[in-house]
Amino acid sequence: MAILSTGPIENNISGITGIRPTQSVTVKIDNRNETEMFTVLLRGYYLNGVRTLYVEELLNVSPNQVITKDYDGNFDAFEFVFSTSDTATEEAQISVWGKGTDDELVAAHRLVSQELLGETQSTTGKGLSSYAYIFNTSAQTVATEADITFDSNQNLTNIIHTPNTAEIIIGNAGDYAVFFIVAGVQANQFTLYQNGAPVGGSVYGSGAGTQPNPGMVIITAASSDVLTLRNHSSASEVDLQTLAGGTQINANASILIQQLSG
Repeated sequence: MAILSTGPIENNISGITGIRPTQSVTVKIDNRNETEMFTVLLRGYYLNGVRTLYVEELLNVSPNQVITKDYDGNFDAFEFVFSTSDTATEEAQISVWGKGTDDELVAAHRLVSQELLGETQSTTGKGLSSYAYIFNTSAQTVATEADITFDSNQNLTNIIHTPNTAEIIIGNAGDYAVFFIVAGVQANQFTLYQNGAPVGGSVYGSGAGTQPNPGMVIITAASSDVLTLRNHSSASEVDLQTLAGGTQINANASILIQQLSG
């Protein structure tokens, strides 16, 4: 897994204007590959004595797609961190910049694809030995205490998933980072299950309808362990949202799995 941070960015109130120079932060991710997509986990923190997460999005960037996101930057200090698997393409580019009260550029922090998406070496000199991206794009109603069925997958390495099934089978024993996101029409809670049991710390909720529900957890898995993503403890069944925000088919549930150690 490749990880890059902007590092802490100071944004103190100006003694002349009485306001902070950066009022908003814009992130642009550009996939210049014509055939391959990639996934980036974006996190933003504001720094006020403690490091507090205030932005968390898992972004699926399609071929030739440019994603632009705007976030609040009116803090004394902030930091953005980007995580991606080794499956990302070299044609990807990402940039981060701050804007003032009139939407003018006040600070640029450009991150090229080799810095964000280059090969990540482990202590043995090799890349990730197991990883997978598994997702769903079709309409689906997930009953309470039922698992999401995923209709698609790509870049499966030592992880097994059959399209239109819920079960994800781990190939190698080790520690894994699991990131998931669900776009449900109703308010919901989803939980990662391992061998039919809920994983501690993996219950994530969305308090309002049509609001994405992202989650993440690190697990220790044995070979042949089975993972599923379950509509656990929601108040009702959950419809996965299609055509969210536009006219193109969107991923309405996805899981990104990366082996950290074995």
